[in-house]
Amino acid sequence: LLGTIGSLTSDEWNSDNNGGPYKDKAGYQMSDLIGKSGLESALESYLHGTAGSRTVETDLGGSAIAEQTTATAPKPGDNVITTIDLDLQEVAEKSLESNLSAYGKGGAAVALDPNTGEVLAMASYPTYDLANYNKNYASIQADSRHPEVNRATSGVYPPGSTFKMVTAIAGLEEGIISGDTYVTCTGTYEYGGQTFRCNNHDTPMTLNVTDALKYSCNSFFYTVGQKLTGQHLEQWTKKFGLGTATGIEVGEATGQAAGPTYREQQRKADPAIREWQGGDDLNAAIGQSDNGFTPLQLANYVSAIVNGGTLYKLHMVDHIQNADGTLHSEVEETVENVTKFKEENLQAVYQGMYLVTNGSHGTLRTAFNDLPVKVAAKTGTAEEDKNRSSHTWFVCFAPFDDPQIAITVMIPFGEGSGTPAPAVAKAIIREYLGLDYTPTNTTMQTVLAE
Repeated sequence: LLGTIGSLTSDEWNSDNNGGPYKDKAGYQMSDLIGKSGLESALESYLHGTAGSRTVETDLGGSAIAEQTTATAPKPGDNVITTIDLDLQEVAEKSLESNLSAYGKGGAAVALDPNTGEVLAMASYPTYDLANYNKNYASIQADSRHPEVNRATSGVYPPGSTFKMVTAIAGLEEGIISGDTYVTCTGTYEYGGQTFRCNNHDTPMTLNVTDALKYSCNSFFYTVGQKLTGQHLEQWTKKFGLGTATGIEVGEATGQAAGPTYREQQRKADPAIREWQGGDDLNAAIGQSDNGFTPLQLANYVSAIVNGGTLYKLHMVDHIQNADGTLHSEVEETVENVTKFKEENLQAVYQGMYLVTNGSHGTLRTAFNDLPVKVAAKTGTAEEDKNRSSHTWFVCFAPFDDPQIAITVMIPFGEGSGTPAPAVAKAIIREYLGLDYTPTNTTMQTVLAE
């Protein structure tokens, strides 16, 4: 997040690379250090300061003879105060490491204030020692887990079942379903001569939208997706900020929302790619097809659900101080989009997420039962490479009755290695809400296997 610094290159000095050309900027010399990545780069104009100067008279041998009394004092740069909770950031980083290091996996965790758009913590594993970044550069680059990549902002992955709240809200708001609409799932869904499968519950069931979220029933959302169509679904996807930039100060990937629009863009680049078809409507509705989002976007999407439809521009800068400590400027909350939802529709979705962690047959029914607050959540697995295990996703918010934090944990290709994404989220919740308790439930690996 903080980023690295380094000496100005000739390219940065002469061209627009990394905020240049610096030769045209006041207060810069070719020998200066500048921010190269992260907040150091994004806030370079505030952090840089101005070098001082003095004039010294020397003899022919270079020895000082006299120094002029008129010297210019150096001016330090501004101080940037972030929204990051340092203790929470430490917990997020250490929890990712402790839960993933044994599996040789990478991962990311993001925690947001759903009511402001503030980033409270954002961790990517594996990471590196910032103080020795240049010294260890070769080993960092050689690590197959790519510690130099911030997976929270730059990793684009299919969201799997964590996307189903989009489909649920879209179907409810468009009147395709209501809270009293029931769909019977037998484990298979026939459409267009193809068989689409649901393996998320053991026996045939008849479910409404709340139960469909609880059990993560694919057939229910296949039904909604078929009636909604990808054209409408992609519009709803973007209302939640998925597949679009979050506005975060550091660099980020945008990803893409599945639908006829993106598919047509793909076909222009490669005509061999097939046109959007009805089967794509079904796959997109369960978070597959062309959907690809960052963990940061997933956290922002959950925040928009939690706060009732407000999508904030995300930010890590709270305010900037002048060097003397006086206020320079504050970062105001910026609303990117507001979507009005019917209260009964939101409640149906909230209840489904609640039952994931609190229902008698929820997919994580015992994972958080030792916390003194209720947590609402959704799990997800998504296939990207048939030769590798699926991605593991977990999104949640807490407390259920007064949401203060929204969290996304993501482990690329994590399925099958027992990667306990909910354990990372639990550690973050415990730290942020000041919870002090001794865990008494079974291990996360056991819970996830049930």
